[in-house]
Amino acid sequence: MDIGNRIKELRLESKITQEELAKFLQISTQAVSKWECGGAPDLELIPKIASYFNITIDYLFDISVQNYKDMEQRICNYISSLPTEEDRFYKMHEIVYLMSIAAFSHFNIKEYVYKKILESEKNYYSLCNVESGFAFTSLNKENPFYLLFPKPLNNKYDGVISSKDKQLEFLKELANEDFYDVLVYINSRVNKSFTAQLIKRELGIDDDRANEIINALSRYGILDVIELELNEEIIKTYKLNDSPMIVAMFAVLDVVVNRPNCFYHYVNNKNGEYFENRKEGKND
Repeated sequence: MDIGNRIKELRLESKITQEELAKFLQISTQAVSKWECGGAPDLELIPKIASYFNITIDYLFDISVQNYKDMEQRICNYISSLPTEEDRFYKMHEIVYLMSIAAFSHFNIKEYVYKKILESEKNYYSLCNVESGFAFTSLNKENPFYLLFPKPLNNKYDGVISSKDKQLEFLKELANEDFYDVLVYINSRVNKSFTAQLIKRELGIDDDRANEIINALSRYGILDVIELELNEEIIKTYKLNDSPMIVAMFAVLDVVVNRPNCFYHYVNNKNGEYFENRKEGKND
């Protein structure tokens, strides 16, 4: 099958008009029509067409893959070939979502069209929770993310609670609305130095409390303290240690407090036992 016919087949299967495909590719409808009558798209459009239809470039050219040798490299090459950074991130999200399903069972990829699920009015999620680990995907267009936790070598997840005291201390701080607001605020502005006066002015927090919050954020390494000497006076300024883990924390908290109930794929074959039974350990 030539590439023009393959594009026509994919377009009809997806119920996409020539006008819609042309608009996405930023070309004329006549160009799409020409391909489907025996022509072929320019090479620079090939990755974008493959991405649009959620297929590989090999499939687009009707090339069968008979073995999985160097498959990891092929996947990496495919992702890096996508035209924009945004395309690459969404393709990574799509691939890890599909891999989490494939880890449990065979499935028809056409039943899990990532783009349509993500753009749905419903907020879908996916969970694969088995003895070997768990994978959770948020397909919520306002909060898309993916978590993968392979089973640790010791079979338990106790490593994530090894800093229990420090975590509890941080959560006590986070339970204060002004601390929460400051954490969100400093992660919402261009990363440049500021003083406690900014927090006071922008969030209406008094001097003492602003300094308490800043000192707490500094203890956790979220802020760096920079001392400047001005007219023989030391002025403290602060700079955010940019970390996407703050966003990840809020994303996970959102799912914890708003338990998902709309799953596009759901496998849950594990019965708790994520941590060592410490009470039983004490009785041994």
